[in-house]
Amino acid sequence: MLSENFIEQFCSNAASVFANVSKEGINPAWSIDIDCDILEDYTGTNIEKADQYKNWFAELKKISGPVLYWFQIKSDIDSAAIVDAFNVYKDDPSRKNIPALRNRPYMSSRVLYVGKVEKGIGGRLIQHLGYKGRKTQGLQLFHWTKGLGLKLELVVLSFPKEMTLFMSIVERAVATELKPLIGKHK
Repeated sequence: MLSENFIEQFCSNAASVFANVSKEGINPAWSIDIDCDILEDYTGTNIEKADQYKNWFAELKKISGPVLYWFQIKSDIDSAAIVDAFNVYKDDPSRKNIPALRNRPYMSSRVLYVGKVEKGIGGRLIQHLGYKGRKTQGLQLFHWTKGLGLKLELVVLSFPKEMTLFMSIVERAVATELKPLIGKHK
């Protein structure tokens, strides 16, 4: 049975964690540029050891706490072309698991996707690039972006470990602000 004070204590602890982040700030942002047209096929191989990516993954392994990230669209490409290419892939019966697409995407958005992870941002990036199994959801960029001229910047913000329980709240707030093309944040 839930004690009478549990919710009050939980909310007090949550307020304390948020107040600390507000006061201390978050860890500095880290970002990388991704040119989707030059992504190579690393399906079934270890991309973390590939010459062009090993420095990325070495840096990402240094991030230990929960992370909020988003893919900013850097190229001058129409959002409708991105959504159309994503929909073509979505309809492919052999596709890997991908995020949902809003019924009416924010076509003026310059953000492709917003996400969070409790730990292991490197593994999450591998999923978004499209190099891990079929079951875990990810953008699968390698599989549907070729020839679009899509250039992205992955922005990564690292939070203190105490924020782990609250990252869904932060993700939703940031997604509401950035209005990504892909992903439903309810």
